[in-house]
Amino acid sequence: LGLIGGSIGLGLRGPKRKILGFDPNAGHVAIAIERGCADAESTLRQIAEECEVIFVAVPPRACIDVLERIAEFRNSSVAVTDCTSVKSEINRWAVQQRAEWFIPGHPMAGHERNGPQFASAWLFRNATWL
Repeated sequence: LGLIGGSIGLGLRGPKRKILGFDPNAGHVAIAIERGCADAESTLRQIAEECEVIFVAVPPRACIDVLERIAEFRNSSVAVTDCTSVKSEINRWAVQQRAEWFIPGHPMAGHERNGPQFASAWLFRNATWL
C-alpha cells in the first residue's frame, strides 16, 4: 500500500469494486485506508481467496515470498501480477513453479517519493505497463 500499490488502488476505484489491501507497515495501512487507496485492510490469505486480480507491489527482494504465500491460498481464477522492475529471479521462479496464473508486470511510472501519502489516481495515466 505504498506509492505504487496505493496508486493502483486509487486508479481502480469504482462504485462496484471492493479494493482490499495488505501492508506489514501499520502506518501505511492507516494512511492508505484514510486516502481511499483500499477499502479495508486484509490478510494475504483473504486477498488470495477472494480477489479476481492481485497486484503485488513490493520491493523485488520480497516479491517471491509474497507470491509463494499467495500461491498457498489463491482461488483458481485469480490473476496475479507484480510491479517490480527486476524480473530475472521472479520469472525463473514462475517457470519453475509452472505459475500460469502469474503475469509479470512493470509499470513505467513513479517518482522519487514513496508511501501511500504520495499515491495518486493519475500516476499511471498514459504510462506504459510492460
